[in-house]
Amino acid sequence: MNDWMNAEALSLVLDLSLVVAVLVLWGLWFQQGKQRKNVEQMLQQAAKDLQAATTLLDQVMMQMPKQQPEGVKQSKEEHVLSKEPSLTPREQAYIKQNIQKLQTPKLKRKESSVSQQEDNIAAKIMRLHREGLDMKGIAKRLSLPIAQVRLMLLLQTSKA
Repeated sequence: MNDWMNAEALSLVLDLSLVVAVLVLWGLWFQQGKQRKNVEQMLQQAAKDLQAATTLLDQVMMQMPKQQPEGVKQSKEEHVLSKEPSLTPREQAYIKQNIQKLQTPKLKRKESSVSQQEDNIAAKIMRLHREGLDMKGIAKRLSLPIAQVRLMLLLQTSKA
């Protein structure tokens, strides 16, 4: 009788151990499923962000003035007037007459100063964004296109 009770107790312990092991394995499988869903959602969000960044980059590229092919020189008047084609004829004539006054002397800038200016713009955009300004407010305050502000915010948030 004692052997039968020991065998019964041993059987009960083994059954409980198997049930606990199955529950633990099921819990791990469930947790991995949740993690897989989270990773898939993050990948979908990253794909959406990349698509948005690509769209914004395309918009910014379309707003940039097109480069003239080598060997073709654009006059100063044409260059200024091509930046703003919606000028009235009177404004165009004023620009043509006063082109020398409109142009400031060109200073040689090193690449580092240009990148510092870009970093300063990005820093200003991020600071204003942290202060609670929306994209339109930031663009207005810094006199930048909204597409550039949107792109900078998207790039800065993707770095974080």
